[in-house]
Amino acid sequence: SDLIDKRGHLVAIRQALSGRKCICILSHIGEPSRECNICLGSGHAFVDRFIKVRKTRTTSINQSVGTENSSPLGIINAYDAIFYTNYIIRPSEQDFILELALNYVNQEPLVPFNVLRVYNITDVRENRDQNGRVEYFSMTAQNTPWPEFKIGTV
Repeated sequence: SDLIDKRGHLVAIRQALSGRKCICILSHIGEPSRECNICLGSGHAFVDRFIKVRKTRTTSINQSVGTENSSPLGIINAYDAIFYTNYIIRPSEQDFILELALNYVNQEPLVPFNVLRVYNITDVRENRDQNGRVEYFSMTAQNTPWPEFKIGTV
């Protein structure tokens, strides 16, 4: 926990709102826009929050034996990173991590917010202490190419 608090960095987590759909969904088709900067093509309504994370180096993780790794169009090899965050906000596989440009001196996000990388969370695991309480979450997330966009308010 101290490692995250003292040595982590701020990101935005785009958390899916249960049961709510994005405004980009076309009523006559029922599918989301693949270019939507709000839901990132998922169709879910989201809320953005700042969280502090600790990130591992990028790696290629095969989560299940015998499965194939899919890469987005134009990417030869999609890579994963593992992010660790405190127990305060519970992430899910429907969420995204938005890595933001940070001020070099104080490590606060630059305003207007500049998204450097978008990660699609593919696995969330609880990490417990000796007494069984969840202390932090580890999130495996796949780097997802996304065109440049701006976030209004996080």
